[in-house]
Amino acid sequence: MFSKKITITFICLLIIVSVVLSMVSIGRTAPATPIAKPTAKATCISEEGKEFIRGFENTILYPYDDTGRKPRRLTEWNKNAAIGVGHLIQKSEWDTYKNGITREEADQLFEADLNRFSQQIAPLIKVDLTQQQYDAIISFSYNIGAGAFKNSTALKYINDPEYTSDKYKSLADAWKAFNKQRDVVLEGLNKRRAAELAVYYNGDYSGRP
Repeated sequence: MFSKKITITFICLLIIVSVVLSMVSIGRTAPATPIAKPTAKATCISEEGKEFIRGFENTILYPYDDTGRKPRRLTEWNKNAAIGVGHLIQKSEWDTYKNGITREEADQLFEADLNRFSQQIAPLIKVDLTQQQYDAIISFSYNIGAGAFKNSTALKYINDPEYTSDKYKSLADAWKAFNKQRDVVLEGLNKRRAAELAVYYNGDYSGRP
């Protein structure tokens, strides 16, 4: 009887040791899944960023003059002709858009414009951007144009935090300088610049109309 108890106890110990060794082996050969680290680099505008731009640009399904406070429908092309979500109509495009577009076509045109701006802006940025910074920059350049952004003091501040300018003392000052149309300060542009800076610095998208 005594020898049977010893045998049973020995077997139990062997089982326990075997289980422990298996667990140790698994722990060595199958490391825990690493925790994904958030990236500080953004290369595509977010859905929140898109809605932010839509709030300022609106969606207009007929050709209009983009210089007035209220969109004026156009019956012939001019250099300020626009349609959809702020898409500037090139003269070669007039026949395509002169009779208007559907909302679905406006959405497609908006996405195409955002892709184009992203491709134009990407080579200009020399630093990593957070999502909120990227969204703000796309809204800014979408409004002032990629060419104006390329030559702006704002871009210099973005690429070099140590940059200094006699004319503009900060990125915010350089950014807010784009508040005029035909040399006239527009309150709507002041509001947009302030809202974009709130996105850039604070991730606050609430400033859109």
